Amino acid sequence: MDIHDRKPAWRRLAVALALALGMAACQDKPPEKTTGVVNSAQVASKPAGTAEEKMAPENEAAKRTEAADTALAERVKTALGSDPSLRALAVDVAALGNAVTLHGTADNSANRDKASLVALGVQGVNSVENRIVIVRGS
Repeated sequence: MDIHDRKPAWRRLAVALALALGMAACQDKPPEKTTGVVNSAQVASKPAGTAEEKMAPENEAAKRTEAADTALAERVKTALGSDPSLRALAVDVAALGNAVTLHGTADNSANRDKASLVALGVQGVNSVENRIVIVRGS
């Protein structure tokens, strides 16, 4: 080993110190311990409501949106199932907002295209992404 290949000890020390300080700065502080006694100053300094309470309206809106997406996907699935030529297709439907995505297989391109048109005809659907793959004999 050549003497010029070794790094000076102070460089290694500086790198180790920088890494240690970086790791120490990333650590969270432990939660403050509280007693069972609550004084009026503690009550006044707390924000109104817990994080869960503050997130409740957003969670409710997300649940409503998810329920609406699920309902739209079910309506599209029902429409596809009501068409005799599409009933046998293995198609999954996903909805996000007013956009619908079709996943699955079809036996020919005519049924693949027809699935898009049927899905687009369902009330509430503004766009259809057709990811149906044509597989002979499916």
